[in-house]
Amino acid sequence: MAPGRDIIQFLNRPSMRVPAPVVWAGLIFLASAIPGKTRLFPTLIPHSDKIVHAGLYAVLGWLLFRAGKKRWTTGDARIWMAVCCLLGSLYGASDEWHQLLVPDRACSVADWVFDSAGTVAGVVWRPLRERPARREAVLDGAGADGDNTLCARDLDESE
Repeated sequence: MAPGRDIIQFLNRPSMRVPAPVVWAGLIFLASAIPGKTRLFPTLIPHSDKIVHAGLYAVLGWLLFRAGKKRWTTGDARIWMAVCCLLGSLYGASDEWHQLLVPDRACSVADWVFDSAGTVAGVVWRPLRERPARREAVLDGAGADGDNTLCARDLDESE
């Protein structure tokens, strides 16, 4: 089995659904607490830090969405997606504000926009990677059984 699949299986364990986004948010906080002259990622391309912001927050959005309950009605799933996007965006704003307190770091609205965009991408990633017929069912709220309920297997299991 591929290492990526092992990580996904580990994160799919019910006991990891809530701690995983908390741990990831903590890692983001620690990374943003590093003074500005120390770079974790080299800047080979101008503004490449925006890609890093979006990537880190896409993982956070994905983990936040997965932290929800196992079964969804259509409305519940959409509300939870919106809540996850809002939580990720607010965390990104607080992270940017936190950087004002770190030497040689600055608060950037552009970074927050990419944090928010990454969160949204992470939240909607699973339905978008489904096969076209299945994707329509997930986005329309139809579960695997053809009813109006999204199940954890609809969102988390690999084909």
